[in-house]
Amino acid sequence: MKPSRILAFLLPVLFVGQGWTQTDMAPGIAEAALLSAEQRGVRRAQIASQWTEQAAKLQAQESVCRQSFWVNDCLRDAQASHRAVVSRLDQQVHALDEVERRQRAAAVLERTQARQEQSERPTVSQPRGSGLPAEQTTALKQRKARESAQQRMIKQQKKQELLSQRAQRREHAAQAARANLLRRQSDKAESSQESLR
Repeated sequence: MKPSRILAFLLPVLFVGQGWTQTDMAPGIAEAALLSAEQRGVRRAQIASQWTEQAAKLQAQESVCRQSFWVNDCLRDAQASHRAVVSRLDQQVHALDEVERRQRAAAVLERTQARQEQSERPTVSQPRGSGLPAEQTTALKQRKARESAQQRMIKQQKKQELLSQRAQRREHAAQAARANLLRRQSDKAESSQESLR
């Protein structure tokens, strides 16, 4: 059996084992999870080249639109088709980022569990003054370690959510600014055309 087929079978199992189900994954994340790190890098390069192609295509369409009689309608259609393609590319980049973030989180969790297991090894001597048997002391340490690991994971997830929300707000603000700029430019062009008449 090919390694890629084995990987295609094991990655979804790994994600389910980590508490991630198919419903937790956005449509592109499941496909991105099946790619190796090298393949994800190649996919990122492809997306970047598609992005630049779309930017050049939009500029070409805008220059053609500016020569036509129905400038605003033509520009609106060109920008709408550009936004649809760019939105799809953004979703693909987001899927790749999400898979890498989840893999890093799984690696951190594995390291934390390994440290916990290492610290859980019973010691020969009982701590002074605890008055508890060695098993209870070990169980208490294990519980504290699990609680602190859970708190760190919750804090990291909240931080990621906050960063994601900030990025979304910045993107919305940038889109609004672009739309406002385009509106002002089209109003200015219309007023200059009216003044020429």
